[in-house]
Amino acid sequence: MILLGLTGPIACGKTTVLRLLEARGAKVIDADALVHELMAPGQAVWHSIVTEFGQQILHPDKTIDRKRLGARVFSDKEAMRRLERIVHPATIAEIEDRLRSFRNEKVPHSQNAVVVLEAIKLIEGGYHRRCHAVWIVTCDPNRQIERLMTVRNLSREDAETRLRAQAGWSDKMRYADVIIRNDGTRKQLEAAVDAAWSRLLAQD
Repeated sequence: MILLGLTGPIACGKTTVLRLLEARGAKVIDADALVHELMAPGQAVWHSIVTEFGQQILHPDKTIDRKRLGARVFSDKEAMRRLERIVHPATIAEIEDRLRSFRNEKVPHSQNAVVVLEAIKLIEGGYHRRCHAVWIVTCDPNRQIERLMTVRNLSREDAETRLRAQAGWSDKMRYADVIIRNDGTRKQLEAAVDAAWSRLLAQD
């Protein structure tokens, strides 16, 4: 099994690349989607977050208002650390369960099973060391701000706050086997993914 780590700064297109890889036959683990599941009402992580940050972060239906929670933690490093202490252990445990499940799947000897782990904290969490390759998706900061404002409906101030909270990506680039720039068209992105995908499969 080939384990591919996929990461990059916020709003650069990691999820788009993940879906392109899934369409090309990869198994995928979307860490952010796992967090959504773990934060569902009634889950242990949900209880811990509400206890830590209060009922004011909830929608009327008791789901967590991620926009409101994000505004809180992205402007307060200590609040972010408290949130990460709740979310990260549970997310890692779920990732390990998914990886075990994929390893137990039988595939023809002539095929490589590729599992893509997409996680914004891939490098900080040390998971990059377990990957056969690491891809980082990046783009121009102005494009990030534009996407955060249009796709996530954030104000410019909130978008810029989130970018500042994720500073330091230039240092992480040294861990990348492939850097995919997502500043162009969808067709250009697909061409970059196809080229890197072909090289990955040729490693075996």
